[in-house]
Amino acid sequence: MGLLEQGLAQLNLPADPTLVERLTIYLSELTLWNRRLGLVKAEGDELLIRHLLDSLAGLAAIRSLPHATIADVGSGAGFPGIPLAIFLDDGRFTLIERSGRSASFLRSAVLLCDLKGRAEVAEVDLARVDRRFQLVTFRALAPLPAMIAGLLRITAEGGAIVAYKGRRSVVDEELAALAKGPASFKEVRVVPVEVPFLEEERNLVVIA
Repeated sequence: MGLLEQGLAQLNLPADPTLVERLTIYLSELTLWNRRLGLVKAEGDELLIRHLLDSLAGLAAIRSLPHATIADVGSGAGFPGIPLAIFLDDGRFTLIERSGRSASFLRSAVLLCDLKGRAEVAEVDLARVDRRFQLVTFRALAPLPAMIAGLLRITAEGGAIVAYKGRRSVVDEELAALAKGPASFKEVRVVPVEVPFLEEERNLVVIA
């Protein structure tokens, strides 16, 4: 059993051959583009663990939220949007990315991973997005206080924001700053997640 299959097993996710093939194709395509464009600072096992498995570690929490329409903000190299889209066949993803180079890669990955019709790429700045989504995700983009106004603006009534974050101490600092700001929301909760083979803290911040 390979590292990917072992990671999926630890996350209690099915190692369905079709899903594994799509994840493998995605990693291969990203590795190819990464050599030319430097989309993410990782390769090999580090890319698999720190980025792909990290993205999938949030899947259980996301499945419990409304997710018919999902926006992945600042999608970059496709994390967490593309791994999530591969597993969430009941969600329709919009990968929001303002960089033309990154958007080109995302379009290629969507086609190669057979996600056409379930995922689209919006090459646009967050400030110009004029739709609302049931679920909004982002990862490794910026501190929450800097992002919250734009994220709330595109979140539908009754929807949620899921932010992928690291150490709890940093999360608490961001939430303390957030509480002092003008933005209003009903609920904020922190969900610890474990990433296979990664001995570092990871948390999701769920804002509704």
